[in-house]
Amino acid sequence: MFVTDLTRKGRNGLIFTDGPIWREHRRFALHVLRDFGMGKNLMQERVLDEVSILIDEIKMQIFEGKKEISVQDSIDLAIGSIINALLFGYGFSKNKKEEFYELKTHLKNFMRAVGYPLFRLCDRNPIMFKALPFIYGNVIQATDKLENFFMKELEAHEKEINFDADIEPTDYAEAFLKKRKELEAEGFKDHTFTNKQLYAVCLDLWIAGQETTSNTLAWLVMYLMLNPEIQKKVHAELDQVIGSDRFITLEDKIHLNYLNAVIAETQRFCNLVPMNLNQRLVKDVEIKGYRIPANTTILHLISTVLFKAVYRKKFRRGHSNFGGAYL
Repeated sequence: MFVTDLTRKGRNGLIFTDGPIWREHRRFALHVLRDFGMGKNLMQERVLDEVSILIDEIKMQIFEGKKEISVQDSIDLAIGSIINALLFGYGFSKNKKEEFYELKTHLKNFMRAVGYPLFRLCDRNPIMFKALPFIYGNVIQATDKLENFFMKELEAHEKEINFDADIEPTDYAEAFLKKRKELEAEGFKDHTFTNKQLYAVCLDLWIAGQETTSNTLAWLVMYLMLNPEIQKKVHAELDQVIGSDRFITLEDKIHLNYLNAVIAETQRFCNLVPMNLNQRLVKDVEIKGYRIPANTTILHLISTVLFKAVYRKKFRRGHSNFGGAYL
């Protein structure tokens, strides 16, 4: 699609690609993230470090007597730190908050520009940009600022890497740059490990990881505030299963049935990405007598599943949304 090529400098990244480049970089990303401990204790420790900072920051604001506290700002910073540590090896929580706020501003302007209804219309009919040049200009400006930010980070990071040392990478950018150096040393000139691909992957992981997680948690906090009886029941389960002398870990998940139900209901009810992502058919398909040709762009309207009549039950005690587990 036009918007993909425009914002990712061609058919780059992970989210909007397909075919060989998608398979190659999806495999590479999974390999790198697995090495960094995704789903294991190493990654959990990084997350818990940020959770500890998040809790301390909120406690400090309460101690200072603030009457209004923006929980989402603190959540934003914590999630952003975790994502950035994966990408570039450092977080924002301690002494780089201004850098986070700069990136957050660029991302917000980018999402506003590409989400503008007229831009989505022009995406299907690029010739319309000639009649609406300001829309095109807003997207270009937002994209350029993001690219400049990420490329500045990558250039500074590349200078710190010792490519001759036999040391395992500690972040995604380092792993990517070392892979490129390895391919070039072996004589592969026409590879896909380019700066444009790395920029697009950084953009994809930031949007997919930071925005979705932060907004879902913000909805969860709001729902619990509006439903104090649910909040009390979650608290009671945590007291019973975990106690108050340690953090919750992934190992506890299987024992927290009610909390899992509340999280699932939050994800359903907030309907964060109602139309999900565009997908391109790589071959002709037929579904219930309807023929859909190759190269057709399709959208998954997830709202139709999340809000089916069978799920239309209130978020309160006495309504069974989870196979008999009452909320």
